[in-house]
Amino acid sequence: MPKNFSVLVLELHPYHTHNFSIYSNLLPSLVCRNTVNIEYYVNPEVVDGLIYPEKQHLHRLLPSVFWDRMLSKFRLRTAYIILLVKLLCILKRIDCVVLNTLESTTDKRVFRSINTKLKIAVVHNPKVIDVKREKNALYFCMNEYVFQGMNNSAPLDGYFLSYFKPMEFKKTVMSETLTIGVPGGVSFDRRDYHFLIQVCLKLAECEKPEREIIFNLIGDIGMKDGPEFRRLTEKNGINKYFRFHEELDDSQFNREIYECELLMPLIGDANTRYRSIKNTATLSHSARYHKPLLLQLEDAKCWGIPQHSCFIYSGLNDLTELLSQSKVVDREIKDTYQAHIEKKIEKNKNLLSRLGERFFTPGKF
Repeated sequence: MPKNFSVLVLELHPYHTHNFSIYSNLLPSLVCRNTVNIEYYVNPEVVDGLIYPEKQHLHRLLPSVFWDRMLSKFRLRTAYIILLVKLLCILKRIDCVVLNTLESTTDKRVFRSINTKLKIAVVHNPKVIDVKREKNALYFCMNEYVFQGMNNSAPLDGYFLSYFKPMEFKKTVMSETLTIGVPGGVSFDRRDYHFLIQVCLKLAECEKPEREIIFNLIGDIGMKDGPEFRRLTEKNGINKYFRFHEELDDSQFNREIYECELLMPLIGDANTRYRSIKNTATLSHSARYHKPLLLQLEDAKCWGIPQHSCFIYSGLNDLTELLSQSKVVDREIKDTYQAHIEKKIEKNKNLLSRLGERFFTPGKF
């Protein structure tokens, strides 16, 4: 019998932790095991608020936020993390290290220093991949469409789908209000919030729809462009169409996602990188809880989402008509979307299994 396969997952940044549920669900397919033992070492700024993984498998990468800042101030943070990872790999007999975010210079230095039998980096920008590939290194991105887009400019090995829910919720009774979630803090550079204002202004001119419509902005409205957006909604008299929040912890954020009927990426034509080489977390959030997407036609095409499994609009008038006439939230579309997600997960596992057969021959571990 082969020994248990041990994995160390590292996250040096206070973000991308919503991807953690990937590894217990997908790594077994890659490493040809039924299960793997995984320990997570995470930036201390976010450890306490995480709902996944279970606490016995979750550890602080550094003792505290204060330590993190002091080590950074004296330029010792990278050296500390490298030493810690080397010790952990020896003491815990780690077979594989996963760097959950390969982005900064520190990330790259830490990744290069790892000398386990296998190491995996999850990249969000193809430019960070080293030209000189190490034999024990694999580079993955998030989502199939990003894999296809990035492979034109970077030698990626595969992709992970972050389609696994980190926690369960009890089913709730359908509300008379149609709640459309827009996850993430308000940032005019990342999403087309001005388009959302136009939608609400058009809705205000229409006859009263069958169901009240609320856009749930699932993020801290006090951050980034949130205060300005709130000012604009008040100026235009459309506050009634929005639900705002202060800071949300992991559990609250996922609860808000779960209680929406639809999710809206709100990408817009100005952010076309999200249609090729940039991952949108909204797609993952919707897949986890089987919440259909309210999508521009072009987004659906680029992300490979069949039109019969989401709600499509082509422009302002089209979307306004769709919402005002309550032509959304169809049970058949929800079921079709769930089947689409399950098929995508199975495809991802098959890809990882084929990749694993190249790396994990009998007796290798």
